[in-house]
Amino acid sequence: MLPTARKAKILELLNRRKSIEVATLSKILHISEVTVRRDLEQLNDRGLLKRTHGGATSLESTDFELSYQVQLERHKEEKERIAQAASRYIADGDTIILDASTTVLQIIKNLQGKRELTVVTNAIDNILKLAGNGDFTLVSTGGMLRKKSMALVGPIAGKTLGDFCAHKLFMGISALTLEPGITTVSPLEAEVKRAMVKSAREVIGVTDSSKFGEINSSLVGPVTMLHRLITDDKIPDEDLTGLRERGVEVIVV
Repeated sequence: MLPTARKAKILELLNRRKSIEVATLSKILHISEVTVRRDLEQLNDRGLLKRTHGGATSLESTDFELSYQVQLERHKEEKERIAQAASRYIADGDTIILDASTTVLQIIKNLQGKRELTVVTNAIDNILKLAGNGDFTLVSTGGMLRKKSMALVGPIAGKTLGDFCAHKLFMGISALTLEPGITTVSPLEAEVKRAMVKSAREVIGVTDSSKFGEINSSLVGPVTMLHRLITDDKIPDEDLTGLRERGVEVIVV
């Protein structure tokens, strides 16, 4: 394949996948990793992609955000399976953080029978669902309401989270690629998610497979911030392999 055609193929692959690794391109194009890296550097210098450690990402980001009510109904069966699996990692007496996510919201349905939990959350819907459970200690982070996601954000939320050392964080994910990692549309929500990660001993990501290959504009952090990821069986093979190679335990349901 001529260099011009090869570079066009790289850009075509990036347009579909949003991010790709050197090793993957080497296999697809049947060329050495040295050649791939040289092509990526040249395309980066021309402003056609963004070079990352180990690969490249598309310059396009997908910051279109569906309404909260629409998100509640999308991929509902997958979210219910994911939430059911996630609840198995919650033990009596745990302090857990639940972020503002329609997948995380499903976890609350599976907390019946759990005892003496302390639940810290920045999600209005989580608070309303949990308010009637007398056996749980419920803590709201407080903060400014972001109506698009019904999430409490800002410095007040971050300060509250800094006072906790939770056993586990259950974090919803709106966009995930191997590089640069976990992203979201709101810098305020990204900031709160990072504060949650710092306040938890174990970070468990929960997301349906539609979020793989998407890149939003606000970086939460690398995929290695996750100890465990629970998703459905439509996860792309290269993402499954890449996550496990990076030390993330992936549970497929």
